[in-house]
Amino acid sequence: MNLEARQELYVSEIEHYFRARLVDGYDEASAALWNRDYSSEEAFLGSVEGRRGQWRELLAPPELTRVGDVEVRDCDVPGGQWIVVRLNDHLSAQGLLVVPEGATRLVVFQHGLGSTPERVMGLGDRSAYDGVGQQLVDAGYAVLAPMNLIHIPQRNRAQSLA
Repeated sequence: MNLEARQELYVSEIEHYFRARLVDGYDEASAALWNRDYSSEEAFLGSVEGRRGQWRELLAPPELTRVGDVEVRDCDVPGGQWIVVRLNDHLSAQGLLVVPEGATRLVVFQHGLGSTPERVMGLGDRSAYDGVGQQLVDAGYAVLAPMNLIHIPQRNRAQSLA
């Protein structure tokens, strides 16, 4: 079996494993790990707080705080603004924000590898995501498309450093 065939087989095995564990086995695993109370929002938040705390500890998110004012820049997306939030430790959070008149709900729409926040809105390649971001805006939702690392080598490097 050549390298390419071995890789394809391995990817298939991994996908099967995670699909069986995370999708097919979700209800059983969830019931064993969570005791969610859906009787009210307050009850629900209380019932999941312990697990949420464990998740926060596992991820160990950094203590990021905003430094300075939020920058709002023009962009190529009609009605959109490029938002830059400067953070401590020389970091920033950036993304494309489109808020139609009267919007009361926000959808955070992550783009994937090889894509951009602009593509979420259908710019550059209307077939990318089928322009769902723009469809959401047209339906009255505000859409925030955060900037993620676009290229595989850079994303892999960042994940290795993390």
